[in-house]
Amino acid sequence: MSLKLKDGSATQDPCLDRLVEFDERSREFRVGSVVATEKPKERIWYLGRALMGNQGQEGACVEFGIMHSVLSAPKRAASIVSQKVWPNHLIYWPAQGQPKSWLPTDWSGDPWPGGSYPEATPTYEGTSVLTGLKVGLALGMYKGFYWALTLDEFLQGLGSVGSGVIGIWWTKSMSEPNQYGLIEATGPDVGGHCVCVLGMDYGKRFPDGRVFDVLVIAQSWGPDHGVRGIVYLPIDQFDGLRQRQGEAAFITDRAGLRNLTVT
Repeated sequence: MSLKLKDGSATQDPCLDRLVEFDERSREFRVGSVVATEKPKERIWYLGRALMGNQGQEGACVEFGIMHSVLSAPKRAASIVSQKVWPNHLIYWPAQGQPKSWLPTDWSGDPWPGGSYPEATPTYEGTSVLTGLKVGLALGMYKGFYWALTLDEFLQGLGSVGSGVIGIWWTKSMSEPNQYGLIEATGPDVGGHCVCVLGMDYGKRFPDGRVFDVLVIAQSWGPDHGVRGIVYLPIDQFDGLRQRQGEAAFITDRAGLRNLTVT
């Protein structure tokens, strides 16, 4: 059964509600301008299991992907741990356009009408990575964000800047990791998803004997998904997804959450 989203597209899974939104001005803010051009270093940034959230059946993957990156090392902002990691709808509903006193008075949210917040008209799920990142910036969670426009740029960012936030089409098989947490991008697209990439593991050998260069992904579907919430996606398969309306961003200068007041 398909579910209609804010932009008129459809998803086969209510958890897969990332919407596609690009801005040509993003090309002026490339992570390649702030990282070395040397060979990407293998690195995995830390995110404590207690800080990994579960979006349940709600289409808030953009919020969870961004918050997982905010809460990961370096300089993780781990001061909000109540309400299952952070206050509900800290990013998701404002990104959809819900009026909030702690955002600018002219804030309108993403480009599409409606949302899933109370009194939203019409009622629709989903939002974009770009708008979600703008909400986090307005909240002061970080001081900036940059985009990776090539695979090498993305891997360089993972090796030196921190965890990445990606928005990609999600295929049917990717929702069903094997017992070792491996997912592979085969089968039809079933929706758009946003997740946090904690790093890369070159030449990862799985117990079944297969070897892949993989991205290490913090999923937002609970500790029983993958290996305690972690899944592994072959890097070459990610690149194929990235080239099909995919996006990858890095937040910089995490400012913490201690002084955040939400009303």
